Amino acid sequence: MIKVYISDGFIKEQIDETEKKYETVKNIEESTHVMVGPGGIGAFSDIFTAIKSKKSLFLYNKDGYYSDTINNLSKGYLEGYIEKAPAGYIYIENGFDNILEDMEEKENDKSNDGKSSKLL
Repeated sequence: MIKVYISDGFIKEQIDETEKKYETVKNIEESTHVMVGPGGIGAFSDIFTAIKSKKSLFLYNKDGYYSDTINNLSKGYLEGYIEKAPAGYIYIENGFDNILEDMEEKENDKSNDGKSSKLL
């Protein structure tokens, strides 16, 4: 079963940042996948929390918003700073509509021990 945490970079209400971060980490850890769209510092924090929690990360790379981040993660892997290749856990879409299809494909591939063609 897919349980998705969707990063929300558009929260307008003021809440305690420590409480917000705790809830975010808890929600990510309980999820099977994390989906992040373009956003601010909170969205980037969610990306790195997902990586640290070893979750499949689905990025909505609207207009190439995360391209530099993806390139830097790949460079970090190639230079030995990151243990696992980003292609093993980051799925990228330039259109929001395809992300849920990618998640379903990932679940199907997981049950067949295969890899998705939508990888980085």
